[in-house]
Amino acid sequence: MSRAREREEPQGRPPEEDEQPSVLPETKMLSPEERANMLDHTMAKDDAMLYALKKEVGARAPVARKKNAGLRRSNRRSEPHSPHRGDHTQRVRKKRKVQNDPLIGHVIGNLQIVEVLGAGGYGSVYRAEHPELRTSFAIKMLNLDQQKRPDIIERFRREARSIAQIRHENVVQLSDFGWLEGYGYYIVMEYLDGDSLQMTLAKQRSQTLPLKRIMRVAKQLCSALQLIHQQGIVHRDIKPSNIILSTDHRGKEVAKLIDFGIATVEDEVNLTQSGVCLGSPTYMAPEQADVHVRDIDGRTDLYSLAIILYQCLTGAPPFRGKSFGVLIRQHAQDLPPLLQDVVPQRPWHPQLEEFFAIALSKSPEDRPKDAKMFWGQFKEAMTFQYELEKQSKASRKGAAFGMGEVDGGGRASQGRSILFWLAIVLGCVGLGVGVSWWVVQMRKGATKETPLLRRVVRGKVPAVRRKKPSLLNTKVSVMLHSNPNGAIVSVGDKVVGVTPCIIRGRPGETVSVVMRLPEYKPRTFSVTFTTQRLRLKAVELQQ
Repeated sequence: MSRAREREEPQGRPPEEDEQPSVLPETKMLSPEERANMLDHTMAKDDAMLYALKKEVGARAPVARKKNAGLRRSNRRSEPHSPHRGDHTQRVRKKRKVQNDPLIGHVIGNLQIVEVLGAGGYGSVYRAEHPELRTSFAIKMLNLDQQKRPDIIERFRREARSIAQIRHENVVQLSDFGWLEGYGYYIVMEYLDGDSLQMTLAKQRSQTLPLKRIMRVAKQLCSALQLIHQQGIVHRDIKPSNIILSTDHRGKEVAKLIDFGIATVEDEVNLTQSGVCLGSPTYMAPEQADVHVRDIDGRTDLYSLAIILYQCLTGAPPFRGKSFGVLIRQHAQDLPPLLQDVVPQRPWHPQLEEFFAIALSKSPEDRPKDAKMFWGQFKEAMTFQYELEKQSKASRKGAAFGMGEVDGGGRASQGRSILFWLAIVLGCVGLGVGVSWWVVQMRKGATKETPLLRRVVRGKVPAVRRKKPSLLNTKVSVMLHSNPNGAIVSVGDKVVGVTPCIIRGRPGETVSVVMRLPEYKPRTFSVTFTTQRLRLKAVELQQ
């Protein structure tokens, strides 16, 4: 009985059911048949969103798919559209009985299908080999039940055209597009042998990546997005599972952007129906989740990229609501948590805090205008962060003064510690012998004993007085936000920036701040700096 009830339980059901807002407000005026058709159009990949959509239209909650057509419940969030091979997909293939797939061994052109890489409700991805060239390719095949929908076929064609227009080393390359008798449309792409960024983060103990590796990945993705956006394409589904980390012929890591299934193309008809939002809620920009906003641009992708970089640094995305509705409200209303609040044991530079405050602004107008500017600001902030962590490590080593910490080096670290202490002992012995010899020579000679020499000989050397560092000499920061952002900030008679921005001062100092925004009343308030390194202050503007 419990098993039957478990089978009827909708997969991917959000735990906070009552907190979900209306996803499709227009569906209430549609007939049941029209509502079902709208649901088919959504093609939502995220389980939470799919459940919310089905609940809204009154359709049946999703149940387990056929054994040979989908992933198990625990693997529903895997990467069915990722044309790559990694540990995760190998585990998925072991769990799924894919040997019965009729396309295994089938020949498409000069390519023979060898194995299934992933499968889902939208389509399946196979690995194929060219017998003569001995080269692997990835083939994405649209499922037969989806071939009956002209709009889905058009979206599949658009995905192929989008990839074909982009020639960039950090975007998966398209080799062919066609139709196979009895099976339908397919896309042939380059085969990527590597793990997704999602799996790479999961393999890390801290769920984070080193600063330099994050910068390398960010630089490549920004370069790809700059070209994509210049060609009028918006990806709309930037997330870790759609970023593959592979290696090139030189052994260097290359980030590849994949899955343009819900991308929009400039000057082409928008296939997304009114009242439907597509994408992954955890990485979805506020305007993308707003069903009333039809026109979005590249700044939507940059918002998603900022969330990914935030996750690479802290180990978790900034917004982690337990349901689709909670997530959407967080994106639309909540400020992202400060890095120092998420990982307090790590030093964070105010410049990096400011970057995420800007990149994750609720309005696209407040974000970097393009991927080039995004990368420039992120690179500058990460450079400050790198230097800060470098100084922090140096200070910790100075405080420990060679205590011989045992790290991954193990015996090597202990050996270095022994050598360090041996050098100190030998140095002290040498210094003592030298001082003794100098004192003996001074006593033998006719040099007059000075008061200082007398105190040195008697062992009474005056201590050197050092000034203790004062917190009052160290500047701290306050990050200012306004609702809405974009207000001009003045401290005294000087304009210091536009919200969100950071002002700096010494602990105990109080300054008068004025915020001005057209069509809103000027807001004057005071800010007192404390010993806290970085504080957040949000101000509500009134019309």
